[in-house]
Amino acid sequence: MKKILVPTDFSENAVTAANYAACLAKESGACLILLHTETNQVAIAESTLVMDPDPTTISGCKLKLEEQAQQIQAEYLLNQPIETLYRTGSLSLVLNQEIKNNQVDLVVMGTRGTTNFLGKLIGTNTAAFIKTAVCPVLVIPPKTAYGQIKRIGYAADFQSDERFFLHQLFQISEPLQAEVYVVNIKSERQLKTVTDDQVLYYIQKEFPESNLHINQIRENDVVKGLQLFAEQNDIQILAIAMQDRNFLEDFFHKSVSRQLALEAQVPVLALPIHPYTGQPKLNHQTFW
Repeated sequence: MKKILVPTDFSENAVTAANYAACLAKESGACLILLHTETNQVAIAESTLVMDPDPTTISGCKLKLEEQAQQIQAEYLLNQPIETLYRTGSLSLVLNQEIKNNQVDLVVMGTRGTTNFLGKLIGTNTAAFIKTAVCPVLVIPPKTAYGQIKRIGYAADFQSDERFFLHQLFQISEPLQAEVYVVNIKSERQLKTVTDDQVLYYIQKEFPESNLHINQIRENDVVKGLQLFAEQNDIQILAIAMQDRNFLEDFFHKSVSRQLALEAQVPVLALPIHPYTGQPKLNHQTFW
């Protein structure tokens, strides 16, 4: 992991994400990039007008960016200078373009409360972006303080080839020397199948020397099972493949009350199905 990109709107939640990313950059040796995006679209009646922000807004935002970078640099004493980027346009489009231009390995984003589904917990901007992101996105809940990342959970359904996503995950876990816990939740009525055995065999064969643990848990409520597993095994990050977007929405939506009750929220790592770097070449080809 060489480059971490943090989009910021200078809000409290964005600052939380930037601070988390700074700790992550220091621990992994990665470069940190701060990006602020101003929309250049204004809705007028039933049409959309594209307008550039005024010079005062531009200079003010650039100044805030530099101040935030200087503050982070002074507080965390990063080994490399922080790069700042100011862009105009759609956040998702700008982010994906800058990911490719700067060969970014990870995006770290803050959250913002809204009223709709996935947006309830992570905010409309973050929710919209992770569905189209071309690199892994780490979602940081409000007021999350960084702690050394020793254990990363990966929610697996064993219905598809998990190895493509695990290759992405190891690019993040290995520089941190973190253990990866693959967890598959099955209901009491579901039996272990031949497909399960095949998936487990090929995962272990693909990553023979990796710091990898595989767990299968009986629990009728998948979301509850994942939450309990994260709590009981001291999981610092929970990774989820973006191929199952409905599940991701279900996880965030149902976890709100429980997370708030526990006053502890686990950052979630969304792994894209189509990373801009392309799918890795598997060591052992197979068909499910």
